Amino acid sequence: MKIQPLLASQIYAQPWCILPSAHAEIGKLYQQYIRGELSGEAQPLSPTNLHGAKRLSYGIAYDVSEDGKMAVIYAEGIIAKKAPDMFCGPTTIDLVVMDQLLGDVSRDPAIQTLVIYLDTPGGSVIGLEETGMNIDDVKAAGKRVVTYSDTLCASAGYRISANCDAIYAAPSALIGSIGTYIAAIDDSRAWEMEGLKLKLFKDGDLKAVGHPGKEWTADEEAWMQSWCDEAAVDFKAHVRAHRPALSEEAMQGQVHTAKHAPEGLIDGFYRDLASCIAAEWALLS
Repeated sequence: MKIQPLLASQIYAQPWCILPSAHAEIGKLYQQYIRGELSGEAQPLSPTNLHGAKRLSYGIAYDVSEDGKMAVIYAEGIIAKKAPDMFCGPTTIDLVVMDQLLGDVSRDPAIQTLVIYLDTPGGSVIGLEETGMNIDDVKAAGKRVVTYSDTLCASAGYRISANCDAIYAAPSALIGSIGTYIAAIDDSRAWEMEGLKLKLFKDGDLKAVGHPGKEWTADEEAWMQSWCDEAAVDFKAHVRAHRPALSEEAMQGQVHTAKHAPEGLIDGFYRDLASCIAAEWALLS
């Protein structure tokens, strides 16, 4: 079966909490696909291959200790709900899979601690709030939840982390990028240069916003900005509620090296995931 990339409407006409460089990579992959430069078949999913744990998708693996007291979710890639696994390009952290695992942890009476390993530049805003609620459910079940990153935990990844009891990182890891944006494309000029002119029949001033070949109106641009602002307000309010010590200056879309992170961004350092897990084990004994 040929693997389909994310739809253009998802890439260019919805709010994202992601590093711009990663978003550009997704857009480049999509453009290559529609030009016919990419094709291929889905590869069989290896049952392990991701930190030696049981791999449930290309970007998510799950492991439970022999005594059942600690679970680890390994999540690497672009965060997106119901996103397809692609045979090339970035891996994806499908929040549907993540939410299923969080539900399993909530219902397992033996598990006392959940460690979520994140390596992500962020992703789409869709599903983030619900995943945060599911992490809250794990905590409400009396379990400790921490996140750890030794590379990158940005934007949507940080939003998920904010729900946890603690956020840890390697000193050189990049953390933060709290903010939201929409990267829309007005390709009407390109259509015109190709001798094409869109004839759009619609109902509603804001229907077909961002349709290929359509020039943006001032009302459409204002509406998209309001949508972005709404998502940004929700994101920052969420972080403030869980990380009250973090200043407004630290939430302007920038990433921070964990070693030099502003107060409230993280809770401590571990050189690697094994050290973080060992420290959490010590709390259980």
